[in-house]
Amino acid sequence: AIGVPALLDQMVEECLELGHACAKYSRYLRNENQVHGRTEEELLANVQEEMADVYVTLRELRKVTNVIDNEKISSTIDAKRKRMNERLGMKAESFIF
Repeated sequence: AIGVPALLDQMVEECLELGHACAKYSRYLRNENQVHGRTEEELLANVQEEMADVYVTLRELRKVTNVIDNEKISSTIDAKRKRMNERLGMKAESFIF
């Protein structure tokens, strides 16, 4: 029970760390501004670890039902997936998520 403000602060930190990890891996994949001494496997492992941290924090945040409207989140996810599918010309079942 760390409280909603602390949980939100944790989400900010985890999202920032994921963003940095993704940026480093993206630069590696494009051969731009290489990250010194890091292998592709290390960079990808870092992205995956940070994704897990965000996921865990998100799951905890979604438990705060007096603040978070999970039905609204689910309907927004559905709408965004539909829009992404339409933009990519994909069927719903073929989308990555």
